[in-house]
Amino acid sequence: ASLEVKPNPVSREFRVKTGEKISAVEMYDTGGRVLPLQSTPISAGEWNIWLSGNPPAGVYYLRVLFENGSSASHQVMKF
Repeated sequence: ASLEVKPNPVSREFRVKTGEKISAVEMYDTGGRVLPLQSTPISAGEWNIWLSGNPPAGVYYLRVLFENGSSASHQVMKF
């Protein structure tokens, strides 16, 4: 599935959009640690994401899980 992440680079809030039905969104740092975040569905394939806390600037990996059991990843830059 294709993912659209806007804006990218992100500050603390961004939007994930895809043609699939999203079931969960996770974000990891380069060491594989999960970042705390809050997510709010706008529609089945579009969610608003807020990073909790204030992670440092750098590269992170967004993993989107879909209702059909598949997943997709996307690199995200945090400034």
